[in-house]
Amino acid sequence: AEMFGDRAATFVFHLTDQYIPENYPKWNRKIRKQKECERLGSTGPQVHTVKLGDLLSNTADILKHDRNFANLYLREKDALLPFLKDGDTGLWMRARTACDAGLLELGLLGIKP
Repeated sequence: AEMFGDRAATFVFHLTDQYIPENYPKWNRKIRKQKECERLGSTGPQVHTVKLGDLLSNTADILKHDRNFANLYLREKDALLPFLKDGDTGLWMRARTACDAGLLELGLLGIKP
């Protein structure tokens, strides 16, 4: 907040996972990620837009460099996308397309975890 102002600090707070193992040690990853989806869904259009950009940027990189993690990552992002509908529509469509393409590439499109 001191370096970039209250607005930037608020964005960083909203975009940082709150349901982490240290805070919720009895919850498994699936439960924590579902809670993050719900939390992010309530943050608003600007936060959704930034998160969509993050998802879009990370998807190609993870598919290229860590296909094992991509399996988990893309399933989690597939579950997150419906909660980010208030973000930029064009960016949401690009993120949806990238996620679907990655799931298809991994043979996971249409397969529920």
